[in-house]
Amino acid sequence: MNMRVKLLFLLLILIESIDLSAQSRTPVESGPNPFWADQSGRPLYLQENYVADGSPYFRDQYDLAEITTVDGKVYKDVQVKVNIMENLVLYLAEDNKEMISTSAIKRIKFYNVISEDRLGAAVLESLDGGLNRSKTPIYQLLDSGAYTLLKKIAVTYRDNKGYGQSLVTRTFETKETYYCLLTDGELVKFKGKEAMLDIFGLKRNKVEAYIDKNDLKCRTDKDFQKVFQYLNSIL
Repeated sequence: MNMRVKLLFLLLILIESIDLSAQSRTPVESGPNPFWADQSGRPLYLQENYVADGSPYFRDQYDLAEITTVDGKVYKDVQVKVNIMENLVLYLAEDNKEMISTSAIKRIKFYNVISEDRLGAAVLESLDGGLNRSKTPIYQLLDSGAYTLLKKIAVTYRDNKGYGQSLVTRTFETKETYYCLLTDGELVKFKGKEAMLDIFGLKRNKVEAYIDKNDLKCRTDKDFQKVFQYLNSIL
């Protein structure tokens, strides 16, 4: 077999392998996101007669997220942002129109959010009724297990109008409070290391030794997450 025939033979084998590989691939789903078809929403009409200082939103921009409704339906890859102060879930429709969800939403998992200089998922959750229901507390899930670490996020505002100003300046203030959710459903609020350790019962001494060994100050999400991860690992 001369060189030209060998090359032709190898080329035929390569073409056949490419064709078989293409046939074995799983078809990629395309088309409209089912969330748009299933969702009940209304258009967003902003009327802001003030100058904003701060923000009522969890994040100001729209981010890709997975949405879980109160009735258990899950929708992936939806562009979402959350107005914490007004309990509003905003999403971008197929035509990029800003819409407000009127369907009860239990959980929103943002795929990539920068927090404390780290990039990762961020989960907002409601424990009752839907996080887009009026006056329902909104929690960020920081760690889950027998002891679940939650951070309640609340936003309030105050208006000020200086002399000679035509518009009010609205200053938004965010308050964050840590909670531990136990397996029996009890929700325990805590502030600082000592109050947290009081929740852990017989595991208190082991957890306190872990905190001291790792020099954790227990003032940030990251430190509290490390503590809860360790606690749940020794149960």
